[in-house]
Amino acid sequence: PVPPDGSLRLVGGRNPSEGRVELTLGGKPGIVCGGQLFDAAAARVVCRQLGLAGGTVAQEGAFEPELAGPVYLEV
Repeated sequence: PVPPDGSLRLVGGRNPSEGRVELTLGGKPGIVCGGQLFDAAAARVVCRQLGLAGGTVAQEGAFEPELAGPVYLEV
């Protein structure tokens, strides 16, 4: 099932507390790409929203996106 709009999840990690960030909008999960603005503070916010402690930014390319969904935010 597709998560509700506005929900975040981590996908493609080795465990439930790591992976690339996906956001669901309009019933479609999409990728949130990192960049200069997605820093450790942003990672901590995402982790808090997911009920996880801490939060770090993975090395670029660590979780390659599947090309099935749109890119919603590229920060």
